[in-house]
Amino acid sequence: MLLDPLTKPLQALHLAGIVPIAGQEDIFNMPWHDSLMPIASNYTLLEKAVFECAAVGCETIWVVAHVGTMPLVKKRLGEFIIDPDLQDTYKYFKIRNVPIYYVPIHPKDKQRRDCLGWSAIYGAKIAYGTSDFLSKWVAPELFYCSFPYSLNSVDEARKIRTRLFNKQRILFSHNNLTVKDNLHLNFSFNSKDYFKCRDILRKRDLENVDKKSIKTKNYNLAEVFKGIDEDGTEKVELSWHYNINSWDNYRNYLSSEYAANTTKPFKFFTKNRKVRYIDYVQQPSREDIQQPKSPVEDESKST
Repeated sequence: MLLDPLTKPLQALHLAGIVPIAGQEDIFNMPWHDSLMPIASNYTLLEKAVFECAAVGCETIWVVAHVGTMPLVKKRLGEFIIDPDLQDTYKYFKIRNVPIYYVPIHPKDKQRRDCLGWSAIYGAKIAYGTSDFLSKWVAPELFYCSFPYSLNSVDEARKIRTRLFNKQRILFSHNNLTVKDNLHLNFSFNSKDYFKCRDILRKRDLENVDKKSIKTKNYNLAEVFKGIDEDGTEKVELSWHYNINSWDNYRNYLSSEYAANTTKPFKFFTKNRKVRYIDYVQQPSREDIQQPKSPVEDESKST
């Protein structure tokens, strides 16, 4: 029996969304990051990737980026997003907030493991480590990787929501090609896939040891995610997909009929929202508070 994600019990899994943007080579040579290129009016590649994570049912979203690009990215996305699948309960809709966390690439990995595949793996590592540090009951059991450079129908991706909550690993495909064929196609993976992909990078690091540095920067997606086990993984064919890894592919998308029909989701779901912090006023210490003198002490001093 499939588990309904809107009425799931407390012991259901924590699905963490990973949005890697660090490590992609600069394609468009613009003052802003390539993930902020528009695909519709006031709608960017990065916003589409984050919105898809919320649409498939992610409990948290982790954006992996360089420190220099974070201020602009955070200003565009905000600190949380609204789940587009609202639960209709009798007289009102139950609104679920999906927090967005920003993960900087570790300094030791910059210019060494600085590739898009490693950003996805590193984001899963930080998501699990941070959640497990708080409590083992909130540690994610499944990860959903959403590439900003992958353009497809969000409505098609939303159909796998129930399967993800049943811990089903998914590989999106187009023309029978997946992320293992070096395409920016979204997929879900678990901890076993994470360890396999991580060990592949570590093995390649040892093979390419140089006297000065370890070069892993130019690894493509096929080399990083070839460790994903296809046994028990379901392939979901997409009706259309554009791989935004060059200017020509980006131009082909803008001239297609799908770009003409792409619009930004309702503002209620994609608005830049910030968490309201609790106002705190520091209380004065006992030393700062001057104790009032009693009249008996004043009379004794005067005599």
